[in-house]
This record gives sequence, structure tokens and C-alpha cells, in this order.
Amino acid sequence: MKKLMFAFVLCLSSNADACFGRLIPNQDLAKYSQIFIGQISSSHFLKVALGPASADTQSQNLTVVVTKVFVGNPKASLKVRPGDCLVDQPKPMTSGIFFVNKEDGQIISIFESEGERYQEWVAKASKLAK
Repeated sequence: MKKLMFAFVLCLSSNADACFGRLIPNQDLAKYSQIFIGQISSSHFLKVALGPASADTQSQNLTVVVTKVFVGNPKASLKVRPGDCLVDQPKPMTSGIFFVNKEDGQIISIFESEGERYQEWVAKASKLAK
């Protein structure tokens, strides 16, 4: 019975807003339709109702101003909903590098507050722009 209950709870939590771990960009940068650096101009939290059997959660939407493009043609300013739940919530004026998946449009973001990881991905993306 415990195994059945665990499986039921797992099914309830497996939705688009569930957190399954830290998202890291694929080493094959050709998988991305857009790669760019952007600066957060605003951040908004939305309450997301997951249903009667589970607790509500919050989702963050960011308004990002694109400052440097490595791949693709993103709009100068766009709204982004980060696809990663294990990152400290970025504050306005924070820069990040954004990777937009060609297949499903999922966005992976790495923010400057992540230090060395951010610098490494900016260096990798910079090689594409040359």
C-alpha cells in the first residue's frame, strides 16, 4: 500500500512546474535556436494552482533585455519563464545567459551569480559568435 501511495503522489507531482533537478545546457550548442545574454529588468511571481490534491506553488516570470546575441534573433526585450527551479531567484539588473531549445522552446538560464559556471558558458557561447 505504501508503494502504491508513493506512486500516486509521484504522478501528482510530475507536471511542468515540478522540480526534477538543476538544468544544465547541452554541450552540443547546435541544439539551441537562440543563445543570448540578457539583463533582468523586472521579475514577477505568479501563483500556480496545481489542483485540489496538491499545494499551490509560485512561478517566476522575468522580463529580460537582450544585451548580447550569440545564436539566433531574440527580440530586444522578452518575457522569460526560467525552466529551472534550483537557482536562487534572480533580482532585477542581474545578467544571465539563456539557451532556447530548438525542439520544445524550453529555456535554460545561468545567472552571473553562479560565478564560474556562468563564465564558462559565456566563453563557450562566445566561440560561436566568431
